[in-house]
Amino acid sequence: MTDTVDYVYLAYNGAVWALLYSETGGCNSDCGMWGETDSCGDPRCDRAYDLHGYDAEAVDMCWELHDAIRDMYSEFVEDVIREDISPEDFGNYFIMSANGHGVGFWDSDLVSDSHLGRRMTDWARKYEGTTLYGEETLYVEMGR
Repeated sequence: MTDTVDYVYLAYNGAVWALLYSETGGCNSDCGMWGETDSCGDPRCDRAYDLHGYDAEAVDMCWELHDAIRDMYSEFVEDVIREDISPEDFGNYFIMSANGHGVGFWDSDLVSDSHLGRRMTDWARKYEGTTLYGEETLYVEMGR
């Protein structure tokens, strides 16, 4: 298992990629953002989102998503380690659970305990309505 800082960073990237996928519909399973070699052509999918190079408003919004993921990870760290949930899956399922996309921690094979999956989904749902917008600069608007 990676250390907390690295895990949260990778989970954050997984969340941004999930937002790109769900908000733009421009990516598919063959996109480079999912670790494959072919990119969908959307330049937003071809880089890591490291909170650098954005304007101040965008960085503040991105940090809010980063902090929400960090807080959830802190809440469930023992479960995440026991269930061996990858950071990318954690970030992806955070967004899918938060926004009610019909998939999430509650119905995945990421967790062996349905009660744990429901608790994780309920925690993420505090951020329902989290969206992503922008072209060169990505803005994350956190749901409440």
